[in-house]
Amino acid sequence: MKLVKAGVTAAAGVVGVIGGISTVAFPPALLILPVILPLLLFMADFLELKNTKLIKELKIEEQELHGAIVKLKEASKSLNVMTGHVNDCTNFWMGIELNLNCINGRLAELNPVNNQPHLINAKRTLKEAKAEYKKYYTELKKLRTLYMPTIGAASCSSEEAILITSSATSSQSSLT
Repeated sequence: MKLVKAGVTAAAGVVGVIGGISTVAFPPALLILPVILPLLLFMADFLELKNTKLIKELKIEEQELHGAIVKLKEASKSLNVMTGHVNDCTNFWMGIELNLNCINGRLAELNPVNNQPHLINAKRTLKEAKAEYKKYYTELKKLRTLYMPTIGAASCSSEEAILITSSATSSQSSLT
């Protein structure tokens, strides 16, 4: 724009020189040039003012965009740090999961029902012994209820009652 303005100003100076020559050669140029050159100068000033305003707006926009880029870079750094923390947390829980799977596998080894059949046999034997003890206890109770009132066990001690019961049992078995 400054170049156009300088050219128009130079052309105005040349018009004066040409004006003297053109009067003889081309008289209408004397009428057109003094009107066109100021118009061109006015347009150059208008365009320069408009471009200056546009440049200021673009500089402000450039600063805003630069600020946005800086904020995006900071956000990117923060996201990278957060990604590291998430990875650490993921690794921690994967380790926990591996430990739990290892413990679960070892529990299967330690389960007595699956891996130790002799315990199953012992359990069965204990159930049978319990059933036989219940039978014995029931029979003993029956014998006590049968023979205790006849002997008068209420007046004797528990040791004497046991002795009396055992002697009654032996006499009962000798009768049969």
